[in-house]
Amino acid sequence: MKKIFPILTCAALLASCNYLDVVPESKATFDDCFKSQSECQKFEYYLYQSMPLIGTHYTTPDFFGGDDYITGVKGTVAYFQYKSILYGLESPSQSYWGFWWTGSIPEIDWRRNPLDVYESIRHCYMLLNNIDRVPDISEENYNKWRGEAYFLIGYYHNVLFDYYGPCVLIRGQVATDATSEELFQPRATADECVKFICEMYDKAAELLPPRRIEAELNFASGCAAKALKARILLTLASPLYNGNTEMADFKNPDGTNIINQVYDREKWKRAMDACEDAISYCESNGHILYNHPDINIADDFERTVSNYHDIFCRDHHNPEEYIYAYGGIYASEVNIRHSAPRSVNPSGQGGYYADGYRGYHCPTFESVLMYYTRNGLPWEKDPETKDIDPYAYDPVTETANMHSHREPRFYANVGYDRGTYEIDGTVETIYARGGEIHGSTLNIEHEYQNCTGYFNKKFINKANYYDPSSKTFKYFYYNFPYIRLAELYLSYAEADFEYNGRLSERGYACLDKVRTRAGLPTFKESWALAGGEPTGDELREILHRERSIEFFYEARRYHDIRRWKTAPEIMVRKPKAWNMDGTTAETFYQVTDMRELMERVWKSYWLAIPIQEMNVNTNLVQNPGY
Repeated sequence: MKKIFPILTCAALLASCNYLDVVPESKATFDDCFKSQSECQKFEYYLYQSMPLIGTHYTTPDFFGGDDYITGVKGTVAYFQYKSILYGLESPSQSYWGFWWTGSIPEIDWRRNPLDVYESIRHCYMLLNNIDRVPDISEENYNKWRGEAYFLIGYYHNVLFDYYGPCVLIRGQVATDATSEELFQPRATADECVKFICEMYDKAAELLPPRRIEAELNFASGCAAKALKARILLTLASPLYNGNTEMADFKNPDGTNIINQVYDREKWKRAMDACEDAISYCESNGHILYNHPDINIADDFERTVSNYHDIFCRDHHNPEEYIYAYGGIYASEVNIRHSAPRSVNPSGQGGYYADGYRGYHCPTFESVLMYYTRNGLPWEKDPETKDIDPYAYDPVTETANMHSHREPRFYANVGYDRGTYEIDGTVETIYARGGEIHGSTLNIEHEYQNCTGYFNKKFINKANYYDPSSKTFKYFYYNFPYIRLAELYLSYAEADFEYNGRLSERGYACLDKVRTRAGLPTFKESWALAGGEPTGDELREILHRERSIEFFYEARRYHDIRRWKTAPEIMVRKPKAWNMDGTTAETFYQVTDMRELMERVWKSYWLAIPIQEMNVNTNLVQNPGY
């Protein structure tokens, strides 16, 4: 725990009360923030307060709002806000997310702090405009804190862009006597937003240290600025923003199209160049794909499984591959407790700590099907598996065929019936059929039970321990990656294909860096077994699949299926599951519709702008679908 403590302590500081609440009552002004270097540093910490904690179910829709990860059937939207996205409950008058507006909605504010993103942008400009007043500031901190302010201005606009689409740009500190015309601006176009965000990241990269020390992994760095710039340029080049004629009527009051209507192939080139720049910069500053060949396991395949699993939880953090990460204590606890299979709670009910692990943060059936075979191919393309029924029961392994022949990442990430799960300092066998200890309680009213037949292993270290006698947990905390080096390689490959219509040798090399680390043959070697490489639309789908598999259960799928414009089709499908109430192998291994209490509804690629903001700023136009 020693190394992660400073990160988690800072996270706790940022989540605490307003920094201005602790300055002297008689002088509760921003002047106090700049009277010394130590006071300015407190204010600099405070700038991070509106960063969304992505790796949970209660502060962003990312974790469960895609199609790769889901919670159990029960649980209201007030506790699991992502359900507002799945079931069409998000609306301008009932928004479950506090990025654009932070007013209190009591029935949905349980265990979450609304994030005032625009207020934090204002504070960043205040630091930039007042830092010269700090009498004892060092040159190092002067540059670094300015760099952090630029980074966070870019990042907070990036957050608004990710969740709401094109937003109102704040280009400087707004004067206290600003006119209504200056205050109430229309939304910028997508191209204008990304140009501005990239400018902020560029300024930040010039001033920030390339990397941060281990205790500051969640603070801005030059590598993080370049990596996030590459990510947003890839987003802008993608179908949602690049010549999306379905958005022809999405216009500002003056008639300006908010989404560009003409496809621009060169946007892929700009994304590719940004990826190359970020890769070169990150590699030259010591970032590498996590790979520990010294793992003391004789079998090469099992060593690769362990190696991929260890990316996320061998240590409390991963400074080698993680370019930017966040260490949240509560987020770690929630995901660990809700992911591991139930053990001391056969009824699926109980108090907050008394019930031990819950096992109802679940990989979806659809994500499980997407994993490759050990030959690095889709099941139906691999000559070793294409004639095997993946859903059939194998009495020898006592599980479905689809749980055999899989690639290492599957076994590192997914627990399944009669498979293994490392927890409580030991290796358990999962018993997931109806009435068994980890399976359905045969009563749908019990909340804490699995809904797909699969259990999440990503981020779960064997050292996590629950003591049923004292009803206490001993957690092995982890940092959640906002962006890691593997993403830059796969982003380069995607942009390379979209720009050139095929993969260049550099594109193959980037793709194979990720595949090789995952224990797969190279792309060309794998597809040679299938009779030849895919091209055109099929290759595009495979590249999307490569990315999805690598980042399953890391909150990236939510954003990717939106920028690819595949979300409207994907998110209304009825998700599948094993027959969770099946008490025998014959009855359990039947593919059924996953139980849900509501029908899925697709509304929009973005969240709704709250009606309060629309009423104040009449120049705003609402997002399509609301």
